[in-house]
Amino acid sequence: MQALDIDSAFALGTSQGGWIATRMALLDPDAIRGIVVVGTSMDYESQASMERGCWDGSGFCTPAIDALAAPVGDEWVVDDEFVLGVLAAGLGDDVSDSEKQFWLDTYRQNYTGDDGRHRLRTASVNLRDRDGLEARLGDVICPVLWLQGTADSVYSVANAEDGIARFTGSPSAELQIVEGGQHFLTASDPETANAATLAFVEKWS
Repeated sequence: MQALDIDSAFALGTSQGGWIATRMALLDPDAIRGIVVVGTSMDYESQASMERGCWDGSGFCTPAIDALAAPVGDEWVVDDEFVLGVLAAGLGDDVSDSEKQFWLDTYRQNYTGDDGRHRLRTASVNLRDRDGLEARLGDVICPVLWLQGTADSVYSVANAEDGIARFTGSPSAELQIVEGGQHFLTASDPETANAATLAFVEKWS
């Protein structure tokens, strides 16, 4: 934001992006006017989160982290099984063939060679090993909108209910449940997510 000469903004993030948007609000409360967190968790990948119905993040990420540990040559591309696993977690079982092909092509273009391997492994490590923000959420002083789909296979509605209640210092902390919404909610239910985000920004601008 400083590099772009932006003094203040709203921040939106999906999955770990919601955690990142929240950290932005903690790091610079004067710059972040409000956050929209989507299909996310404020916890680390803990046993407590799994007891609230969330996925086993360590179990999902660790095989990829281990498999991507060694340097590779320029011919390496991300494995299709990894991409399809991410799609299944993010969008469920009803992903069209054309959409699958789009994301397979996109991942193959982005994650190639040793640089691609390293970036993919680092992203997986960051997801599995991130710290939790739960104890710090009371220090968030901007408005918060949490969008959570009921069909999210990664983070549960119960986890969202637990998380939103921890924003005790916010002037408004609202949880909006989207029936049938997937983990990648802005992709599975874009009209609902876009309308809710626009209303939030207009309210708090």
